[in-house]
Amino acid sequence: MELNYIKAGLNDEQRPVITVTGNIGENVRAEDLINFLRYFGAEDILIEIFSFGGDAFHALAIYDFITTNGVKVEARIYGLCGSAATIISCAAQKAGIGENSFFFIHNAFNRFTGEADETAQQVSERFVEIYAKKTKLDRRRIRRMMKDGDETQAVIGAKEALELGFVDKILKEQTSIAAMMGRVLVAPDDASAEAGIDKPPFQQNTNMSTNSFSLVALAKKLFGTSAEAIKTEEEAQAFLEKQETPAPATGADVEALNAVKQEASDAKAAVDTLRQEVTNQLNALVEQVTNLTSAVAEQAQTSQAQATQAAAEENAFQKSITTLAEQINLLKGLKSGQQQTQQTAAQTNVTGANEKLPEGVIVSTKADEVFNRIVGKVKAN
Repeated sequence: MELNYIKAGLNDEQRPVITVTGNIGENVRAEDLINFLRYFGAEDILIEIFSFGGDAFHALAIYDFITTNGVKVEARIYGLCGSAATIISCAAQKAGIGENSFFFIHNAFNRFTGEADETAQQVSERFVEIYAKKTKLDRRRIRRMMKDGDETQAVIGAKEALELGFVDKILKEQTSIAAMMGRVLVAPDDASAEAGIDKPPFQQNTNMSTNSFSLVALAKKLFGTSAEAIKTEEEAQAFLEKQETPAPATGADVEALNAVKQEASDAKAAVDTLRQEVTNQLNALVEQVTNLTSAVAEQAQTSQAQATQAAAEENAFQKSITTLAEQINLLKGLKSGQQQTQQTAAQTNVTGANEKLPEGVIVSTKADEVFNRIVGKVKAN
């Protein structure tokens, strides 16, 4: 059997599926993929992609055909969607990526010289616009990521691709290995017959390199000794489908599942109720703490004002005491001067009226009157 790099058919749900597993422009030509899209027409088409990239112009042709003709496309990425293949992915209305798969973008370059000439730069700018339309990211950030792809070959994991907006969901594959690989391994004519459709009105690209693939080897590699007895491809396919097919659910299984769902729903409701109660209690506690903080702040302000007033009153009292002490000392000084004046006058009288005082000396006999005026007992004339 030969591995076909581009393949079309119907899946188990009778949905059109195009599988792309080669180099864009070499193994997967734009004309082939566009012919598949034309054949399926307005149906909802699934494109499965595993490609390292390829020719930018082939990718742009596919992108423009999908977006300008209103073709309904969902892209699913397995393993790696890199370089030109990302443009096909971005053309889809919805894109998913396997949880262990990667996305890779970089700047275009001339495939013959390896240089980013003027044409390559124009292509890179078209890539930037396409990525920006898909992801809504800033163009400067997209250019930085493309530059990182050039310099370090940095790939973008599934989770990051979802966060950036290159894809819309992460796939958790449920299709059996044999069912998925069978769509690629069956020859085009046989695939069309098995799917119940006529052969598409175009020729498959025959100028492509092919690889042999064996389901027997795949089964033995995956399941070891339990697959040793397998001899033919048909036995291998039946074995793989059996390994991947779950047992049908019974009525008891459904009831048990419903019971588990109900328990989970009840538990979620209880958790939500408890969360709301805790939230209410926390809000009440926060309000109490806020009120207490305000009361403490107001009390502190009142205490500060009272302390300031007390200090001012104490200063006024100290000033009054100081003033009173100064007045007392003044009175004491005046009283002492009055007594000395009286003693001097008495001595002068004893000396005798005939004894004459030296010229220029004046003796006051009105000390009491002066003192009384100073202390305010007698008003001055």
